[in-house]
Amino acid sequence: MTVPNSVLSTDAGVVRVTAPGRKECEGTGDSPGDGLPLTSVHPNFTLTNLRPSGFEPRVTGMDWLADSRLVICTWGGTNDSGTSQAGEVWILGNTGGNTSPGAVTTKRIGSNLKEPMGLKIVDGVVYVSEKMRLTRLVDTNGDEVADQYQQVATWPYGGTFHEFAFGLLYADGYFYINLSVGIDYGGATTNPRSRSPTAAPPSKSTRTPARGRTSPAACGPRTASGGARRTASSSPTTRAAGCPPRNWCTSSRAVSSTTTSTRPARSRAPRSPNP
Repeated sequence: MTVPNSVLSTDAGVVRVTAPGRKECEGTGDSPGDGLPLTSVHPNFTLTNLRPSGFEPRVTGMDWLADSRLVICTWGGTNDSGTSQAGEVWILGNTGGNTSPGAVTTKRIGSNLKEPMGLKIVDGVVYVSEKMRLTRLVDTNGDEVADQYQQVATWPYGGTFHEFAFGLLYADGYFYINLSVGIDYGGATTNPRSRSPTAAPPSKSTRTPARGRTSPAACGPRTASGGARRTASSSPTTRAAGCPPRNWCTSSRAVSSTTTSTRPARSRAPRSPNP
């Protein structure tokens, strides 16, 4: 039997990390999470809705202030052009304990950010990782709203929509950011790669001083979309879906990056940020 080409085709210029459509398992022993809709959370957890009516942020990063208020950043992307710059930072109050959507307060303290994918609070100051830079939000008049957006450091950026900067971790005076591989429309890995030397792995974890330049800490993952610091010498990360066959690299698993030195590769002396 011959399968007609018409049923094997797909839309041109579309990047699909997974096949379109709803996925469901058919086995009688399947449970929520195995392709079936979740019906409840794990019994060790309590699920609380923190979204007031009409507040629907596309959350990409979060951290907590010393007074237990939650700070989040939002993607702000509107399409796959990579040109959007509508990311925001919000403070949410009354998010802990016995609360409800109606009790949660929201306050926007940052805007016009280029698709921030990570947020970290250090000494009460909010930092976010945009596509091509680490940005510090500075409040100069005490109202918590950012009056200055200070560029702390930058990293390679070729302008493709898929070049995200995930994270954001902080330890011992350094920030750690996971840089994803660039992808062209249609799904092929961008070539040449803006974020790696020729013939090097397409993605890397980068570390940068709180006041300085970036340097590579680990290479190899395709799109390390998250991370957590386990010990002083290792930083586990997660990898997103796999590359096209001709650009194959491992994916969809948790890995641990372990250092053998207290100094990063090609480290440089820190310098003052540019406002």
